[in-house]
Amino acid sequence: MNRIEFLNRLRKSLSGFDSGETERVISYYTELIDDKIDSGADEYRIIAELGDVDKIAMRIKAGFTQEMFEDKKPDGKKVGVWSGFRLVLKLFATPILFPLGIVFFVLFVAIAAVNYSLVIAAASISVSFAVALVPAIVLGAGYGPAVALISGGICLAAIGISGILALFLAKFGTLALKYMLKGASRMVKKIYS
Repeated sequence: MNRIEFLNRLRKSLSGFDSGETERVISYYTELIDDKIDSGADEYRIIAELGDVDKIAMRIKAGFTQEMFEDKKPDGKKVGVWSGFRLVLKLFATPILFPLGIVFFVLFVAIAAVNYSLVIAAASISVSFAVALVPAIVLGAGYGPAVALISGGICLAAIGISGILALFLAKFGTLALKYMLKGASRMVKKIYS
């Protein structure tokens, strides 16, 4: 197929399309083919490299249709039918997201309450061992200094272990709550962006 046949078939494939846009496309392909011929390329090879005329026409129509639905704001963001459609989807997602937000909030509060109650329990164990330290030393004193020191050492070890447990539980709970909040905020950002 030569240049004239290609351009006539392209014009025919674009029939029913906007006439001004059709002329712009025809002049673009005319100039493209002429430039390549001027640079020494074979006319038939150029036409073969361009591909099927019907596929070219479909791509042009699809691109033009998409441009019709998209306008650009001065800041470069696209607006139009598609952004309006996304807004409607977001509005319909709100009745689903609101109860999910309540569930996340209740879950957050429940995890925080459990975490802090475990921390308080571990701290109270430390205090009870500290309170038990004095009687253990006093009672152990009747059996000799070795028993008093051993019982005091056991109480101090228990205080240390329960204190470390309290710190671990506090750190673990804080991290769990932090990642839970990050996940919830990512989900909301993904839906509303």
